[in-house]
Amino acid sequence: MHSKKKFIVLNPAPAYHLEDEILKKINLVIPNEHELAILTNSPNPKNLDELKVLLKQKALELKNKWIVTLGEVGSIYMDETNELFCPSLQVEVVDTTAAGDTYIAAFLKKYLESKDILGAMQFATKASAVTISRKGAQESLPYLKEIV
Repeated sequence: MHSKKKFIVLNPAPAYHLEDEILKKINLVIPNEHELAILTNSPNPKNLDELKVLLKQKALELKNKWIVTLGEVGSIYMDETNELFCPSLQVEVVDTTAAGDTYIAAFLKKYLESKDILGAMQFATKASAVTISRKGAQESLPYLKEIV
């Protein structure tokens, strides 16, 4: 697909290490902070500053885009020149089972419509907040009308 100039997104779950030659072919990588460490064969970042350094290094080396989901902290976007942060929404957490899948699906829906990264991150954060406030996986996924 890379050779056909398609926009390729990778959510490395379950996490596994990938060589940089493969990662260079991915336009947008969306791991959580633990998957990021495994995927890049790096130590698990101890704090947000370490995570930013690792993300910036990978974005510059691989010339791609990254969003790392950080659970109750929020999410961070990094490319070669930009850094964006989207804080999480405070809700009563019932079940986090489908939070990552919800985030990615909602982000891509909004991003592919608008090309607005921060707006898509905010939309995905709202969707995930609904999901974690409910029990279960599929039954916890929000309808579009619950997010907008």
